[in-house]
Amino acid sequence: MANRRIFIKNFFLGIAFVAVRCVYKSKEQINPKISITQDFEDQPILFGDLHKITWQVTEDIFTLNVYFSSDSGNSWKLLFSNVPSKPNFINWTIAESPQNGCLVKIVNSQNGQESISNKFDILYSYELDLNKFPALLVDNGFIEYYDYPYGNLFITNENGQIKIIDLACTHAGCGTSYNSGNFYCRCHGSVFDKDGAVINGPAEKPLKRISSKMVNSSTLLIF
Repeated sequence: MANRRIFIKNFFLGIAFVAVRCVYKSKEQINPKISITQDFEDQPILFGDLHKITWQVTEDIFTLNVYFSSDSGNSWKLLFSNVPSKPNFINWTIAESPQNGCLVKIVNSQNGQESISNKFDILYSYELDLNKFPALLVDNGFIEYYDYPYGNLFITNENGQIKIIDLACTHAGCGTSYNSGNFYCRCHGSVFDKDGAVINGPAEKPLKRISSKMVNSSTLLIF
């Protein structure tokens, strides 16, 4: 008799466990997971570049809509509609103008479930042919470059690494000049060391460093 009661108890517990698993499975199917897997902060996002947006979804999602925001998510622009969820990416040629606080969002076309990227900036890019500047091809060589569209630059080769400093003084935006290892503001007398750190005011912030990367052995991409 006791064995029969144990059997009946275990039988109903088994039914309850199966029911719970069915409900959980049903909820998973109704609300499939969706997530952007591309970390936009891992690499520079450059105006005019081809960039791959990647994501991860369950088999239950068939199409996605892809949106872009230039104001930290306050408004959204549709980039692509009804994109097949497989393969898990789409190529995006970045035609949006350079700006800060950008986001990408993917949305399940069926139920509106969404995933939003981390914030990123879209940057201008500018190519510099180092063959035209032999000083930059040797260690400790440097130039002051005045043809960059967005400011004047100090470019140096430090042990094979290109480093770039914006020559605009951080006090009031006046130009600085390099002389004997320091930068000198032409307007108000601020002085900065060779790395842009403040030696004498009135400037309080260091000179801005500009990002760059070598595209090949003689082409420098500035952004």
